[in-house]
Amino acid sequence: MRRRRRTIAGITAVVAVGAMLTSVPITASAAPAVGPIAINEVESSDGDPGDWVELMNTGDVAIDLGGYEVRDDKDRDAYVIPAGTVAEPGEFVVIDQVDGGVGGFDFGLGSADEVRLFDAGGAMVDAYAWDGHAAETYGRCPDGTGEFQPTESATKGAPNDCRVQVRINEVASSGGEPGDWVEFINVGDMTIDLGGFVFLDDRDDHRYALPAGSVIEPGGFFVLDEAEFGFGLGSADMARLHTPEGETVDEVTWNAHGNPTLGRCPDGEGTFGDTAAATKGAPNDCVLAPGATAVVVNEAESSGGIPGDWVELFNTGDSDVDLSGWVVRDDNDTRESVIPDGTVIEAGGYFIVEESALGFGLGANDMARLFTPDDTLVSELAWSGHAATSFGRCPNGTGEGVVQTSVTKGAENDCGAPVRINEVESSGGDPGDWVELANVGTDPVDVSGFVVRDDDDDHTYEIPGDTTIAPGGYLVIDDVDLGFGLGGNDQVRLWDAAGALLDEVSWSSHASTTLARCPDGTGPFAESLAPTKGGPNSCEGDLEIGPWPGPDTVEFGDAAGTFDGDLSGLDYDESRGILWAVVNGTGALWALEQDDTVWTPAAGWESGKQVRFADGAGVPDAEGVSVGPDGQLYIGVERDGDASGVSRNTVLQVDPDASGNELIATNEWNLNSVLPATGANSGVEAVEWVPADAAAGLVDESGAAYDAANSPGALPGVFFVGVEATGQVTALALSPDGTADVIATIDPGMGGVMALDYDSVLDVLWVVCDEACDGLAAQLALGMPDAAITYVARPGDMDNVANEGFATSPQSFCVDGLRPVWYADDNNTDGHSIRVGALACEASTPPVTTPPITTPPSTDPGDDAMGGVDAGAGADAAGDDGSGDDGSGDDGSGSEGSGDDGSGEAGRDGLAVTDGGLLPFGVVAALLLTGAAVLLARRRSV
Repeated sequence: MRRRRRTIAGITAVVAVGAMLTSVPITASAAPAVGPIAINEVESSDGDPGDWVELMNTGDVAIDLGGYEVRDDKDRDAYVIPAGTVAEPGEFVVIDQVDGGVGGFDFGLGSADEVRLFDAGGAMVDAYAWDGHAAETYGRCPDGTGEFQPTESATKGAPNDCRVQVRINEVASSGGEPGDWVEFINVGDMTIDLGGFVFLDDRDDHRYALPAGSVIEPGGFFVLDEAEFGFGLGSADMARLHTPEGETVDEVTWNAHGNPTLGRCPDGEGTFGDTAAATKGAPNDCVLAPGATAVVVNEAESSGGIPGDWVELFNTGDSDVDLSGWVVRDDNDTRESVIPDGTVIEAGGYFIVEESALGFGLGANDMARLFTPDDTLVSELAWSGHAATSFGRCPNGTGEGVVQTSVTKGAENDCGAPVRINEVESSGGDPGDWVELANVGTDPVDVSGFVVRDDDDDHTYEIPGDTTIAPGGYLVIDDVDLGFGLGGNDQVRLWDAAGALLDEVSWSSHASTTLARCPDGTGPFAESLAPTKGGPNSCEGDLEIGPWPGPDTVEFGDAAGTFDGDLSGLDYDESRGILWAVVNGTGALWALEQDDTVWTPAAGWESGKQVRFADGAGVPDAEGVSVGPDGQLYIGVERDGDASGVSRNTVLQVDPDASGNELIATNEWNLNSVLPATGANSGVEAVEWVPADAAAGLVDESGAAYDAANSPGALPGVFFVGVEATGQVTALALSPDGTADVIATIDPGMGGVMALDYDSVLDVLWVVCDEACDGLAAQLALGMPDAAITYVARPGDMDNVANEGFATSPQSFCVDGLRPVWYADDNNTDGHSIRVGALACEASTPPVTTPPITTPPSTDPGDDAMGGVDAGAGADAAGDDGSGDDGSGDDGSGSEGSGDDGSGEAGRDGLAVTDGGLLPFGVVAALLLTGAAVLLARRRSV
């Protein structure tokens, strides 16, 4: 448990009188050249009441700190120390982060951050940077002059706790090689010279002073042999390490010889016990609980899991193992989940730790680790980048971690080649029967030597050498190559070159079209809507995705480095001329004004403002923002950062015109009781307010058309929230008393929803997914029966980035028939969090047609395959499926209101293009500059 201190608000000065804690110099650490005022200790996480910075006057005269500035790693975050703040000689001055309106600096300190101190003339006096939160704090050892290191405990306003980070780690008191020995470990981050330190057993006259140059590196080991210290260790004895001044650094006592040695488990911090083997000068070989080595981290889902992320454990042994008290961590030692008492994993069985039990989510570059109750590492599984499926061991339980061919939660890992039978034509094909294989993986697969059979083992076709299938690609094998036809009651089976069965499908009668996996490549088999030989399957319920209804070009909408990442929600406020943005994790709200062609923080919002829950506490994980009917802001939240493992789906009402750097919610709606249960990090991702008249066509829970009169007393209009775990959008009536009633739940069918925005020009609700859905967006026409949905791809020139925010501009932004839209990239790709694209200024009437289903040309081994074929990703078909320059959208028909004379692309709702569908840079610049002019005309203080 961390040491808690009395709350010290604002700036506190404490004079150091005498030595409050033993301070031991670490002689191998060169003291940096700091002036009389030095940064002495830094708290960047879990402080009291928040983050804080401690300064120290190391000189012999008082110094007026008025006008000095404290900054983090960004120059926009600066705190000016008030005039009259005087640091006496040897005095500590503490500056707190603002908490509840009280404190000093109003910015937080991150896990990879820096504190810098500038004098009143602007010269940098001192600085310290770190790349991860300290378990306690970072402090200078010795105070004021030494190098920074993790402290043993926080000592806010007092001398730093600089105990030497050396522990006795292993002892051989009998049968050692060549005799008795003792091993030390450096558990700190600084190199230490043990010269002058004293080693003793249980007798004070048995003393050995270590010579100068006895250096121990961070995480390193140092061994003293009996021949050096000159006395033996008994069966009932002790080992002690003292500083040159006689202070005890560490000691251990035993009543019997170790078998074979006594050691700490885990190294440097655990209790002493018998080891499994002597490991002189190396990490200890710890005795594990019975069956512990049989349990492994076997599979992990870090993105898109149901209901959230999860970790799978597998017992590879033949005995049950009690997991009570075992611990699961990711790559951060401060995040852990303790498995409940009474949890047993059966022999050969699986155990799933869901995100709700973990209390944290898994990242794209992360790991899952399993520890026994004594904190001994048992197993770990690491990955780089989210897997399209999951990440697991191959072979199951014993192999290295790889991207799985399919998710196998709670079952044996899918370690076969990622090739599947994808579509089968058994009657009336062109030119005859055929079998289509698909590569559902992320790398090319060499299928040379793979074998295809029907239900007769004598009917065998071996795929020729030098045949590969590209990622996402297809390989079609016709009956003339197979050498056999397919019957009405038959099957197709696929083996890899080593003879392992990869896939099979059976049927009892011919399909009227074809048998196909739905969804393509991964789903179960069903009758297709139409054959799609060599292309994506045509399935009932498939989304018909059109091109982006505007130019393909996108540009950056912020200056590089404006944000550090985690920008999540956007909404444009026409009355204020402000683009509102929220940052998840920190719960910061930003007011952005357009400066020339980029969005920059408005005056007074240079560091954003901290949003709090209605009780004034917590760190809302703000995911979405919307301007409401009253000019107030409504912020969608999925959890409290101070309790990040607990779901707290909430909408907060915030007054952006309130004074101060903290915005305490003026109202709060807890949605956990009206939304499906979700993981803590997969709840509310977006919120958007829509006027009541625009939602008139919405069908409510009773099946009737939405009527505002059915929600008496509620705020005007409808509030929509998007839920990540379900991919659904829920329409709500929010009442001033904090109650929320569900009007309707809409499933856009995209599998994920990360942003919402009401487009007043097109009169649609945009639903936007992130990179998990390739940037897919949907337009929900709420004013039409059953909220008709149109799906569109992301702009053609925009990379598949983690867009978690989306906002459209009003008609007043129109330039040359186009108006901007803005995206918020959670990952801050290329140093930018905001991107700008464009839509048409006017809505056009879409033609009432049934989109044609095209049959792409096949990728057929035929003659070419017999000599080796590289089956690609269906490129030949792409030009005919509406995605290319000559795609199906270019039907020459035009449409009313589209400005098309019948010779070009068909008009669609919100579609406006120049020749070739690309937005020239000049138009982008004009859009941005005109938008700035509109904002200048509308801007008022916020």
